[in-house]
Order: sequence, then C-alpha cells, then structure tokens
Amino acid sequence: MLKYLLCGLLIAGPATLAHATTLQEFQAQSPEAQGRFISRAVNVLATKVQAQNPQLGRAIVEYFANAPHEHEPSPGIADLMVQVMAAERLATEGKADLSKIQVESMIAYVVRQHFKV
Repeated sequence: MLKYLLCGLLIAGPATLAHATTLQEFQAQSPEAQGRFISRAVNVLATKVQAQNPQLGRAIVEYFANAPHEHEPSPGIADLMVQVMAAERLATEGKADLSKIQVESMIAYVVRQHFKV
C-alpha cells in the first residue's frame, strides 16, 4: 500500500505535496528559503506516509533532518543534492529542462530509492 502511495506522489507530484516548485525556481531562492522549502515538502510527504506507516514517516523526517556531523548535510539532503547535480549536468548537455523538473518529485524519488519502497 505504501509503495502505491509513494508512486502516486511521484505521479501526482506537487499537487499532493506543496506548492509546485521547479528546480529552476528552487535554485533562484536563497539557501535559507531552499532549506525551508525542503523542510515543508519533506514534512508533507512524511505526514502522508505516516498515515499508512508511522515508523516510516518518522524515518523519512530523520533521513532529511539528522546530519552525522555538525557541518555536514543529512543523508537525505546529500542524496537530494546528488540528484540536483545530475539534473544540472543533464541540463548543460541539453538533455533536461530545469523549468520542468519539480523539486517535490525529486524528494519523493530520493525517498523511494533510499527506503526501497
């Protein structure tokens, strides 16, 4: 059931998460605004997942919130940034349009990959 919820979030994307934000819009924001946006999007996703699986909902928040060391990103943020850099590389090669890639969908993708759901 949870697998289908996350698949649905990937397909329905921002309509079910938060205000749709493209990667291009996201990158134009300040680092503080980016952090607030990610936090809101993760909390919306975790809340939806928690309805089906409370333990996984908490694990998603921890994956994005708990950094291993003070000056390092959390594993979730690090994995999201890998996806952002990959999209940027594809955009420079003309193979992706950052104005069409939604950050909320990238977050859902990272969660699905990490938790194998």
